[in-house]
Amino acid sequence: MTTMADAGPDPLTSPRPRAATGSGHLLRAELGRLRRRRLVGALLAVGALALLASLTAVYFTHSQDIANARAKAQVQAQRDFAQQKEFRDQCLADPNISDDDKTAGACGPSEPDASIYFSDPRLHADDGLPIISIAVAVAGALLMALVGATAVGADWASRAIVTLITWEPRRLRLYGTRLLAVAILAAVVGVVTQAVGLGLGALAVSQRGTWDPREPSQFGDPALIHQAHFWRDLLSLQGRGVLLVVLTAVLAAAVTMLARHTAALLGLMFAWFVLAENAVRILFGDRGWPRWLLSNNVIAFLKPGGLAMVVGTERQPDGGVLQRTVLVSNLDALAYLGILTAVFVVLAGALLRRRDL
Repeated sequence: MTTMADAGPDPLTSPRPRAATGSGHLLRAELGRLRRRRLVGALLAVGALALLASLTAVYFTHSQDIANARAKAQVQAQRDFAQQKEFRDQCLADPNISDDDKTAGACGPSEPDASIYFSDPRLHADDGLPIISIAVAVAGALLMALVGATAVGADWASRAIVTLITWEPRRLRLYGTRLLAVAILAAVVGVVTQAVGLGLGALAVSQRGTWDPREPSQFGDPALIHQAHFWRDLLSLQGRGVLLVVLTAVLAAAVTMLARHTAALLGLMFAWFVLAENAVRILFGDRGWPRWLLSNNVIAFLKPGGLAMVVGTERQPDGGVLQRTVLVSNLDALAYLGILTAVFVVLAGALLRRRDL
């Protein structure tokens, strides 16, 4: 026979509901709250439509009709050559210009050169797919920053945070679970968008482009990823893109927890990326301060091989100025972004634990 003493605490009189203490219940509740938020659903729907529209534009703005591209380049070259013919005739007749200069091309080309007007209409895999992955990662990071902000800011705006803390009085547990839910959603969004980008991008390369590597030009090698380890480096880039989406969402949620309002995050983003970073580049660019800018480290994190950043200048004996650069690798940028995110997460948690609601 079961007695009242053996039945455990009465859920009606227990200081904390069982739902708040059950294994995984809080995380499922937080994931459910995110899934049911209308604004989150609207943001994800807009992001999906934007992704599909962008990849559709990439598909239809490329083609394998190289002959037509060469013909257009030839027509443009002949048109410009005809327009410059009068200047060329005057230049050749000018006695003040030496014959050597005229022979060297001071008066312009002697015949139309279509090569400078030709633009390959094909989508090349070695630079097209990496660019798509980087674009998807950056767009996904911005989208999930808004999702992470509204996941926290909406509860402060509606004062639902008071009810949540009554249900789960352990504030740090609630805060950590909220961040974990945001990170899980961000990871899912990052993986799905990168998979869609890779699938549709590969389709565009197959039907409207080429898997052959680009040939180096006078401006250098345009390929972002070389053929030797193409798939390894591309999947690594996509993995970094997913990690960037997760870090951005968690950072946005932590900053919003500090500011207690979604609009505050938007204002801080504008002030930082538009005002502060440009001011640092203008005023302290020669002192190496741009090395610590958020946008520069995001680029260094995503770009295959990292990013060379200017960290100062040196005066040369001949009076010239030489810029000193340092290569910020993908791992260096990840360490910077990870530490920055951890600092804001810890600071937001400490303030949430101590301050009044």
